[in-house]
Amino acid sequence: MFNALKTKFQHHHMKRRAAIIAVMGLSLGGIAYAAAPGHCGDGPGMRRGNPEQMHKMMQSRLDKALQEVGATDAQKVQLNQLAEQASKEMKAQHETMRNNHDELRKALSQTTVDAAQLETLRAAKIKTMDESSRKLTAILAEASKILTPEQRLKLIEKMDRKGRNRG
Repeated sequence: MFNALKTKFQHHHMKRRAAIIAVMGLSLGGIAYAAAPGHCGDGPGMRRGNPEQMHKMMQSRLDKALQEVGATDAQKVQLNQLAEQASKEMKAQHETMRNNHDELRKALSQTTVDAAQLETLRAAKIKTMDESSRKLTAILAEASKILTPEQRLKLIEKMDRKGRNRG
């Protein structure tokens, strides 16, 4: 029985840890996405605005969340620096993906489509996404070290409440 309880606790602990990492990633990723060039909020439920406006909005949301969890000024500075790194990474990925998309359009507009070229473009796209994902995961891992476990849990609980209120 003790082993069953221990296993259940470990499983719950791992799920909570994964949720914390996901929340931090979404926060940093949202900031980075909003700051990406050419992002004008065309998606469903998104506001229209230029990248600077979106970046300011996401920065405001991050600042509010950090205040609500009682982050210190030093923590805020560190997390804002990481958010800027994530923003730069997403901007670079966005540019590379846009170029890849342009190349794909050119390849498909030819009289004869070169399947090998399409495969090369597909592989390049996957490589770009993988490299960017690795960099963002490293930034996320660093960000998770800045907040205390209690602050991260508060952030998770806050996000859980907001999620339940939406759906």
